[in-house]
Amino acid sequence: MGPVVSQLERRYAGRATVRRHVLDRLVPGTPEHRAAFALAEEVGLTRTPTYLVVGPEGRVRARFTGATSWLALTGALEAAGASP
Repeated sequence: MGPVVSQLERRYAGRATVRRHVLDRLVPGTPEHRAAFALAEEVGLTRTPTYLVVGPEGRVRARFTGATSWLALTGALEAAGASP
């Protein structure tokens, strides 16, 4: 799914922020590790990969767990107001 996320970053640049957190590659005890796990706890992440589409107001508008299609992700981004 990494290449799909990279494509989303390019396609929606300037209209949406696409962030990737690879939790299992972070070094335990580092600030990045603590921040990523705090975010995971805050949004209720229980499985990876998990994709969240958050609207401009900060509310989670869509949640996908596991392999997810390009159409599903772009559809959710566009529904949240990030048109290409």
